[in-house]
Amino acid sequence: MAAAEARIGNIIKTLRTSEIHAARIFRRLLAATVLLSYATFTLSPFLIFATYIAAYGGSNADIDATRMFSSLVLVALLGSPLIHIFQAMPSLGAAYGCFKRIRQFLSTPERSDPRQTLPDPDEKSANTAALSGSLESDLAVSMTNVSLAWTQDTPILENVNLTVKKGQHVAIVGRVGTGKSLLLKSIAGEAEQLGGELQVQKLDGVAFCSQIPWLENVSAECNWVQYSSEQEPDWQTRVHEACSLKDIASLNDYRTGTVGSGGVRLSGGQRQRIALARAVASRKPLLLLDDVFSALDRATRDHISLELLGKNGLLRKLGTTAIYSTHNSQIARLADVILEITDVNGHRIVREVQQLPDDLDDDVNDETSEAPEACGPSTDVKKESDATNAAEVKRASEGADDAEIVPSLSSPVRDREVYMRYFRAMGFGNAAIFMLFAAAFAITLKFPDVWVSWWSAASSSNDTTHSIQYWLGIYGMLVILPLVTISLWVAHLMLRIVPASATSLHADLLKTALNAPFAFMSGQDSGSLINRFNQDLMFVDSMLPIDLLNTCSEMFVGLIQVILIAIVANQALAVLGPLLAVLYAIQRVYLRTSKQLRLMDLEWKADLHTKFGETCSGLAMVRANNWLDSMRAKFFEKLDRSQEPFYLLYMVQRWLQLVLNLTVAGLAVVIAGISVGLKDKIAAGAVGVAFLNATTLGETLTNFIVSWTSLETSLGAIARIASFERDTPREKDVSMAVDHHQPLPDNWPSKGSISFENTWCTYSVDSNSPVWNIRGLNLDIPPGTRVAVCGRTGSGKSTMMLALLRMVEMPIGVISIDGVDISKIPLTELRSRLYTISQDAFDDLEPTTLRQQLDPQHQCTDDQLVDTLAGCGLWDRVNNLGGLDMKCDELNLSKGEGQVLAICKLIGEKTVNPNVSKIVLLDEATSSLDDETEVKLETLLLDKLRGHTVISVLHRLDAAARYDKIAILENGVLVDYGDAKDVVSRSALFQRGLSQ
Repeated sequence: MAAAEARIGNIIKTLRTSEIHAARIFRRLLAATVLLSYATFTLSPFLIFATYIAAYGGSNADIDATRMFSSLVLVALLGSPLIHIFQAMPSLGAAYGCFKRIRQFLSTPERSDPRQTLPDPDEKSANTAALSGSLESDLAVSMTNVSLAWTQDTPILENVNLTVKKGQHVAIVGRVGTGKSLLLKSIAGEAEQLGGELQVQKLDGVAFCSQIPWLENVSAECNWVQYSSEQEPDWQTRVHEACSLKDIASLNDYRTGTVGSGGVRLSGGQRQRIALARAVASRKPLLLLDDVFSALDRATRDHISLELLGKNGLLRKLGTTAIYSTHNSQIARLADVILEITDVNGHRIVREVQQLPDDLDDDVNDETSEAPEACGPSTDVKKESDATNAAEVKRASEGADDAEIVPSLSSPVRDREVYMRYFRAMGFGNAAIFMLFAAAFAITLKFPDVWVSWWSAASSSNDTTHSIQYWLGIYGMLVILPLVTISLWVAHLMLRIVPASATSLHADLLKTALNAPFAFMSGQDSGSLINRFNQDLMFVDSMLPIDLLNTCSEMFVGLIQVILIAIVANQALAVLGPLLAVLYAIQRVYLRTSKQLRLMDLEWKADLHTKFGETCSGLAMVRANNWLDSMRAKFFEKLDRSQEPFYLLYMVQRWLQLVLNLTVAGLAVVIAGISVGLKDKIAAGAVGVAFLNATTLGETLTNFIVSWTSLETSLGAIARIASFERDTPREKDVSMAVDHHQPLPDNWPSKGSISFENTWCTYSVDSNSPVWNIRGLNLDIPPGTRVAVCGRTGSGKSTMMLALLRMVEMPIGVISIDGVDISKIPLTELRSRLYTISQDAFDDLEPTTLRQQLDPQHQCTDDQLVDTLAGCGLWDRVNNLGGLDMKCDELNLSKGEGQVLAICKLIGEKTVNPNVSKIVLLDEATSSLDDETEVKLETLLLDKLRGHTVISVLHRLDAAARYDKIAILENGVLVDYGDAKDVVSRSALFQRGLSQ
């Protein structure tokens, strides 16, 4: 919406660069480990020969082919395990570091529940009960001199004294940010209690429903039915009817589909009703509701509030104690007791009131719409009987086919494409240098064996041309060469190739995600995306480079060994053909299984990441509702499932190791027989070289197969990245087609006129039976006009806003801004020229400072930001928490305060650049504010947005009546539009609201 893809992308890329740079030390350690592992392999023969010569007479030492090559064979057989041991050291070190982090995390102080349990009268003796009477038995909540805060800091509520009787209904009212949510969460055990005594009837007898609905990525039905205290259909039917879930149950995927991460496939009102049904269905004796009715339309709100909280409501019949916060007067009047949180002499107090405060919303303020409809396919207009089938109508300005929202079925990426993708990521120049180093290493590693054969031949023929020191000295220099070569090789791999490939693949993955259509991304599981950026890139950074190094090393070394065998003993090559055939058959069987298991290992972890992310985001809800045991069981179930491919892959790897070892043993027997049979035809030195290389060739080929198969399975991460890039649709942007690009003036839109001409919009294109969210919209908005958009859920309010940003498919019709067809404007440029605030625009979970959130472009001074916050009434709260440098994820903002900060961001932007972005889109930007705060912010916006075109989705009729014009949508059709006073006087929607 905010055209922040580039800014967010740069932030993420910077973090990725920092991560890669921080891992530089670890990669250097890996390089040193590889050097050390091969040092034992190459230097050991030289040290053995030097020690033998020094111990047995120096120049007179008896050095023959038998001793020399027997020693080399033994060293070779011992060296390979040592290489693996040394290369495993970084993994052991990393594991130790992980254990330290886990231990450090487990050593952090655990959360303690400050609440106490009220005495149970059933457990008291008769004498005690007689003395105490029935007072305590009637209490559900008791608070005595309780001081509350979000953190161990300055209390927000002090000396709260409160008693709530069993079965009593208590309403909590007050302005935004006074502490209503804090009071409710303290009763749920999710706030810091700095003093006093808080007692509840039962610690595990509390059901809490937050103002921000928390849903799991399962079906809509499962989200609430699984927590029902009774699985009888009658009880669930009662809850279903009381919470007005009929429209949700009519969805095709109500029982079988998923609601998406965070319930993104449902509207705000639908999410809230499911969360409410879950709390009610749990049938706990104490029910806490934190402003859960603000996202509902008047009719739905009235139905649910009466069915639950009314005189004959479900909660009354069950004897459930209900404590709820609200901004609505009608709902507050349903309570037995009304508590107001207000400021008195700079201190917030909780007091009982008989008369509702003036800033509480009345019924007249609400129209019959819920919070914005879902911005996804689940909110398609259901009433299609009167819809016009406009599938064959073409948009006049259409220049290219729109991007297909539904991705094609994923097909496997070919191996050649995977390798090319990896080489392209590292750079073909780097890949060529890498291969040259691999060949040089193999030559320098095996040439000392040739030198030993010459040495042994000279020794056997008593050639005294060169002394033994000459042979040993040159041999010492030769064994140093492979160490120098591998040092340069590994340095090139770890310090150039790994950073290049890691940066390139991450950038491509990020670009694909950021450029995907809105409808596609809203249907993606967050755990799947996290898994791609976590597991897949982890393989790219760590395992894949080592597997590539070992594979190329063994491949070139094996090739050199075959050449040496062919030169000095070509008879031994007779076994090479059968050996390669056996190894090919083994790897073919193994790879077919291991590749699938590696992909399963990567993909099945996505479900685990999803559950972990869901649990962390809703941890307060999980603890408050005492779901820890059930969540732990679900998590362990998914953990066990995610480990199945890993253990199966481990078993297959052990099978491969066994079969290859048996193959090498058979090869050794064959080579020994050939050597004995040909002992009279080949020189001893030549036999030694052939036997040494033929014996080690089996192990080299074994290591090659192991490394190659490991490389192939590790390349599954590259295949997944390539598949994601190929199968993820991309927003069709006119910047892809230069001939469609229409350059815009720097001050566009300078006027702010908007025109919809026969506009039809949908979230996904289906040429056979399209379901339209906007149908034939014709609307002209003059420059500088403030337009309120009203309508029920599914009417197309939010879809209309998204259409202006080209975030939905618009195959028919034209939308023009200042006379320019927006379909001919690049997406980033279009969205950057419009200022948009959604219902949840302020991200208080982002680990940035408040200054960075309010002023991401660094255009405002601190004084300007402070003045803006003070004007919106939030500076005192922010200043007490740490000022502009406070981390947003530590602010503990209510939903209403987050909306105020989002408007502060807009006001700050307009203070610095009053003439930039003459069009402002507000999508339920004040839905969680009390009436007084909303009017105050509206006054500020009137001043700052003078001369701007403002389109605001509203559900409060009195606020809509203060706009210049009102547009009413119904089932995607514009049913009324005109001056506010005229629409108010003639619209049945407003007449129904005003009459009540």
